[in-house]
Amino acid sequence: MKRLPKRGFSCFLCLLLFLTVCAPAVAALQQDGQSVQIDVQDEGADMQDEGADVKDEGANTPFEPEQSAEDPVVARLYLCCRVLFFGHTWIYVENKTSAPIRVGVIYTAPGTGVSVGTHKYRRADGGGIYYNVESYMMHKRGSFGTVSRGMDLRKSQLQAVNDTIVNNNAWSLSDNCNRFATRVWNSVAPDPVNYAFLPLTEKGRIGSGGAPSMTDPGRDLVLRQNGSGYGASTYRVKDASLICGIG
Repeated sequence: MKRLPKRGFSCFLCLLLFLTVCAPAVAALQQDGQSVQIDVQDEGADMQDEGADVKDEGANTPFEPEQSAEDPVVARLYLCCRVLFFGHTWIYVENKTSAPIRVGVIYTAPGTGVSVGTHKYRRADGGGIYYNVESYMMHKRGSFGTVSRGMDLRKSQLQAVNDTIVNNNAWSLSDNCNRFATRVWNSVAPDPVNYAFLPLTEKGRIGSGGAPSMTDPGRDLVLRQNGSGYGASTYRVKDASLICGIG
């Protein structure tokens, strides 16, 4: 048997030592590399799952659309009160469009408005709904002592206001002007006003805003509603119904 050369034998020992010491470390590195790759893949999968959860959560959130262009602002509603003696509460609707709008059972032209309230004892045409008594009388005698609060009305809200007006043609001690006006206001307002039997109390609940700028309707448009519902008619009030003032 031939003996290995001395130099060759030394190389063989070095190779054997390398394999003995370094091979496990290389294997460990390879395994660690695979683990890192698996961890990265798992983390990516977790992120995708979280993204899917967020997507699912968004799918379960109800969508709230903006106000439709088919339901534009068409008017402004005011809740008004004046107390000089007994007191009185009413509403005023101002037309904000370029065409006539309906308020109760009558129409008002662009840029004008209608006051609506219930009366009895100081009006010669009996208890119930009157149109434009307040706006007419205030142009004759002033609006001192009047407070109000206002809100814009969309087309659908004006319909709700009209539904309330035409179906409440009555007056009684328990269903007086305060009850009527707050009922109309509360049918659409985001800030309801509690009913009070006395106008003085109601005035404090309405707030401190001054009287709205009401247009003068003229004598012929001071009207009394006859009947209830959209089929109700109106007629010109008697002169005796305009002797007493407002509030």
